[in-house]
Amino acid sequence: MKLQHLKKLNQANVYEIYSDIEDSESCYVGFIKETYDEFIMIDSYDHEGRFHGYRLIANEQIFKIKSDSKYLAKYNELEPAPSPPPQLTNKNNHMDMVEFLMSSQKNHQLTELTLEWGEDINGSIESVADNLVIINALSAEDFQADGQCFIELDSINEAAIQTKTLNFITTKNRK
Repeated sequence: MKLQHLKKLNQANVYEIYSDIEDSESCYVGFIKETYDEFIMIDSYDHEGRFHGYRLIANEQIFKIKSDSKYLAKYNELEPAPSPPPQLTNKNNHMDMVEFLMSSQKNHQLTELTLEWGEDINGSIESVADNLVIINALSAEDFQADGQCFIELDSINEAAIQTKTLNFITTKNRK
């Protein structure tokens, strides 16, 4: 979606945000916290209205946004996010994604990356440099260490922190 259209959206409204062209029925629900040149940051909520993390989504992946729908009516009483969103300062090119990932690394937060071909990778960010992200990946089956992934920054369409899945993994791995 074009930046000028995204900037016109009211940040006080909750939206359905569609970014997976392969699954046009699936969407994120949340508030647009910030609009950047190439990404938007949302605080997302699950289908029961519980906080489901902060997510950075590539603007070019967004093909539809809905507001005031029947589906959104059940989201009138959303619980507030448990913590403020990451504060990103650059707002240009890929620096917002770099800053989001570096904030995740600095704060030792598990991160979920969605790549341009639809693959999701969960893990902790090892480094972000020279257009390359190194993530200590976790297995999707048992959430245990599963090696390192080397990913070009340009191939990341979405990044998320504090999701219910990531919080579950953190709790499970502490035991």
